[in-house]
Amino acid sequence: MTKLDKERWLPVKGSDGSYEISSFGKVKSLPRKYKRKKIIFLKPAFGKDMGLNVVLCKNCVCKTTKVHRIVATTFIPNPENKPEVNHIDGNRANNRVENLEWCTRSENEKHAYRINLKNRVGQNNPRSKLTTENIKKIRKMAEVINQKEIAKQFKVTPQCIGAIVRRENWSHV
Repeated sequence: MTKLDKERWLPVKGSDGSYEISSFGKVKSLPRKYKRKKIIFLKPAFGKDMGLNVVLCKNCVCKTTKVHRIVATTFIPNPENKPEVNHIDGNRANNRVENLEWCTRSENEKHAYRINLKNRVGQNNPRSKLTTENIKKIRKMAEVINQKEIAKQFKVTPQCIGAIVRRENWSHV
């Protein structure tokens, strides 16, 4: 077992000691003075961005907070004051401290393309109607057949066919 494998718990900043976060991304609510006497582990829920969120309350005001931001602000120094937290492996559900780093928006975007989270061009794009094979056929057909006829055959617009032929779209093929 390495040092990184050992779970560490620290108080969540700004919670007045009501909550603790672990280096594995777990959140627990500590016993309150007058209400409950036991520790409760919070169950995170997926937000719109598919990241894990928890609801933290202070003085009867509750706020939804991203777990990765709590882990980062608690365990990772941010001397350059970078505004975003990046998941190194691209998995937004993995909030372990060794999987997180502070970054700029630009660094976060570049990382997403580098690990192929956003590099969905051509047939890898879920909205694509055409395949790489279709594109090759279209370009050959365009030498002898009207673009409107090709568009009907592949169920796309003539403008789409024109952009493919001019290599404005699918330029990687």
